[in-house]
Amino acid sequence: MRYLKCNLLPERHEEILRKFWDYPTQEEEDAVHDLFTPHVFFETYGKRREVWATCCRQHGIIGKHGPKHGPKHGSEGSCPFCGQTAVWSAIGKYSERMTSLREETHVAFLRRDGDALLIEAMQIEISYTKDLIYGGIYYDMNCWGQKAYYLAPGTVQMWEQTREWSCGEWTLPYWKAKATVSEPFQPNMMGWACYQGDYTVIGTDALSETKAWRYCQIEDWMCYELAERWDEPVKWAVTYLAAYAMWPQIEMAVKLGLGDAVTQLVVSGVKNARILNWSARTPADFMRMSKQEARAWLQSGGDFETLRSWRETAPELTPDVYIHLCRQLGGGRMAEACKECAETAGVKLEKAARYAGSKTGVQLWADYLRMARELGYDLKEATVAMPKDLRERHDAAAELLEIRKDQAATAAYAKRYKTLCRKYEFAMSGLRIVVPKSGSEIVREGKTLHHCVGGYAARHMNGKTTILFLRHEKRPERPWMTIELTGKDTIRQIHGYKNEGYTHAQDPEERYAWFLDAWLGWVRAGSRRNKQKQPILEAKEKTA
Repeated sequence: MRYLKCNLLPERHEEILRKFWDYPTQEEEDAVHDLFTPHVFFETYGKRREVWATCCRQHGIIGKHGPKHGPKHGSEGSCPFCGQTAVWSAIGKYSERMTSLREETHVAFLRRDGDALLIEAMQIEISYTKDLIYGGIYYDMNCWGQKAYYLAPGTVQMWEQTREWSCGEWTLPYWKAKATVSEPFQPNMMGWACYQGDYTVIGTDALSETKAWRYCQIEDWMCYELAERWDEPVKWAVTYLAAYAMWPQIEMAVKLGLGDAVTQLVVSGVKNARILNWSARTPADFMRMSKQEARAWLQSGGDFETLRSWRETAPELTPDVYIHLCRQLGGGRMAEACKECAETAGVKLEKAARYAGSKTGVQLWADYLRMARELGYDLKEATVAMPKDLRERHDAAAELLEIRKDQAATAAYAKRYKTLCRKYEFAMSGLRIVVPKSGSEIVREGKTLHHCVGGYAARHMNGKTTILFLRHEKRPERPWMTIELTGKDTIRQIHGYKNEGYTHAQDPEERYAWFLDAWLGWVRAGSRRNKQKQPILEAKEKTA
């Protein structure tokens, strides 16, 4: 939330910083300890095991229950003391420092200071060490990357613990005041894993211990807007509380079902001030409505998206009417689309909504109007802008537009078509090579033969590939075989009905090799023709 400026008086910084702590209390440390993977470390002595459990921090001697029945190294099993599921780890498998078991987590600790909140965020690493002299397993917690926050009604301040390089060494860490508030942990790449900026909040009871924070609604907001829970790693918790310190109207927003507006405020810094009044004291003033409008809105169960859409699209309608209209059309976005259609047709939104009828109707109508503009229809005529047979008029416009586009593409393709005809058109012994005249011919070829050549139409038209038809001379209009050539005039693929090259015993390229070889040989020789424009062949023709 870098838009939220810190505003604690400079003369109070030292006073507040003395209230922060450098290391978790024992209660906080216990809570942090539970965030890490529980281990049961063991050493085996015959049929017994000496175990150290990190989950309940107990140590003892237990029966192994036979070599094949006890948990093995690296497997999960129940703690023999508390029953919690833990990873069983053989001490002999590790070096003294047990570096492979290091874990880190991100934590934000909350404490209450009167009506204010003290928040310290830390990156905490846990590491295990085995004592080779006395026996046993010991763990250490290391904390770094601390950030501190002071949040009180109307006041926010953030500090970051830092140090500087001076005279060939690092100075001692100190707190540096920040100008704006930001999340304690930013998403970044850490090793091979992508850290998403989440952290665990410890000490949430501090929120319910004072009236200033008791009704902040953060848990409801996270559950319904972010799908996050206090007992899981979360994001945006600190910035939410900072925003609440400055705008306690957030409580109203969440209770009114306007959590989306709160999300935009917290995550993106968007206040939507034209729609919401963040200095208001009543729900009606907050939504910039009269009491009657607010009552109708609450009874109808509107959300923020609908509120925004109503303000921007149809403020002349009452809120309850607009909510009903949105539900009919499938939401505020569809209502806005319907409004655009209504403006094109020169009618009021309510009439347009009755005409469209549903979300599908709005989409169909908007698509029809778009195509009608491209085709040059006179949309000032009511019968044109709002035809009775919308589906039929839509399909007719789509077909006409496709024809025009195909005609335009065919016109641009005319020069390439003549070149292809001179180079590839060929006939011999009852068979013939035909060049497609348009993209629609290729599409029709694919539909008739039930293969995928239709998807190659655009690439053929723009010269990225070459599609040709193999036909019988007696029935040149009837689709039979389709050929795709490479740039070196070799056959990439040839298929007939339902790709017969894969379903018949003999591939078409092999079956009709006598014709295809003669044709490609003629092409590679320069596509020579006589005065009658007939191919000049050196080899004798074979019969089909």
